[in-house]
Amino acid sequence: MSNVKHIHEVLFLFQEKATFQSEEALFDEIKKRHGEDVGFTSCSNEPFGLDKVVDFLVNREKIVKNADGSLALHPDMSMCNGHENHKH
Repeated sequence: MSNVKHIHEVLFLFQEKATFQSEEALFDEIKKRHGEDVGFTSCSNEPFGLDKVVDFLVNREKIVKNADGSLALHPDMSMCNGHENHKH
């Protein structure tokens, strides 16, 4: 993977857009901004592909997946220290 972004880039999208109607809508926005071949890494340098973004963020309580399939920031979401306000 040569096009690797930090997962916080996805959280910044949620901060900007608030919600996404579906995983597909989120993936479309990610690919539009970062390219079709984008991959991600976490603060612990765990690499993963686009297909794992939602599970990764839901499991860490950064986003929620609503009953209608829409996605939004978790109400208690906080950025890791030093990564607030697009600091990366």
